[in-house]
Amino acid sequence: MISECSTSIAVLDDVCSFRGLKSSDYLDLDWAPTLLMQAAMIARVDAKLLAALTRATRGEGELNPAYRDMPETIWEHPVSSLSSTQVAEIDKSLQVLAGLDFPSAHDAFGRLPQFERMDRPAAYLCEHFRALCDFYRGAAERGFGTIMWWD
Repeated sequence: MISECSTSIAVLDDVCSFRGLKSSDYLDLDWAPTLLMQAAMIARVDAKLLAALTRATRGEGELNPAYRDMPETIWEHPVSSLSSTQVAEIDKSLQVLAGLDFPSAHDAFGRLPQFERMDRPAAYLCEHFRALCDFYRGAAERGFGTIMWWD
């Protein structure tokens, strides 16, 4: 699917429009990626694990630059991706990161305005981080790559 998306804007649009895959093959992280990164930095997560978290939510490179020119697409470009090999590597790092339980470090949240506006920041971050870990675990087990975008 990723190779098809890299050469066909129609196929990529089907994926980004949620028509191209089963609903179980998508993960909506809401606005959690930025907050997860901030929480990980405050918690002083190891640089390699922080890099894996970044790659897990942002991917690498632009999948298909021609998609930028297609009218009425996603909210923000670029659409990026990770290969199945990269997904497997990230899955291992996320499992290590999950053992650190950094999203539930309450003292980290008071330092950023984004967390002050949230009712239950720890619960929000833990829920989304667990979903990210589960998604990558499933993708790695199935030998899948991933595609990332903001809609």
